[in-house]
Amino acid sequence: MKVVIGIGLTGLSCLRFLIAQGEKVAAIDSRESPPDFNKFQQEFPQIPYTVGSFDSPLLNQAQELIISPGVSLQEPPIAKLIAKGIPVIGDVELFARKLKKPLTVKRQLLHLWVKWLLTPVIPLKFVAISVNLS
Repeated sequence: MKVVIGIGLTGLSCLRFLIAQGEKVAAIDSRESPPDFNKFQQEFPQIPYTVGSFDSPLLNQAQELIISPGVSLQEPPIAKLIAKGIPVIGDVELFARKLKKPLTVKRQLLHLWVKWLLTPVIPLKFVAISVNLS
């Protein structure tokens, strides 16, 4: 199972992406009430989750962790899994793995890439690895 750490905007985009890929997922957030938590519960009623602590039994099932940018890898439950060799990646790595070749995004398309990360409506073809702002 892939466990998404952080149920904010980045975590939600990762969950959408993983579910679209047919992955089994769970979600964890240290906050009792993460931003848009109601949206999370409405959009993903089938996903097991823990809020209020990173120390969750769901971590015992993790084959890979997808960490949101605001979460420290030094958090003891996360550091313990890293020490055990569980792979840890971020959102950019997650999306980049599905690309066949790097894409360059012009300034006018950058907003579409960001919007795709935040909503489930922009197709994968707009994801970028390298961004050329010239």
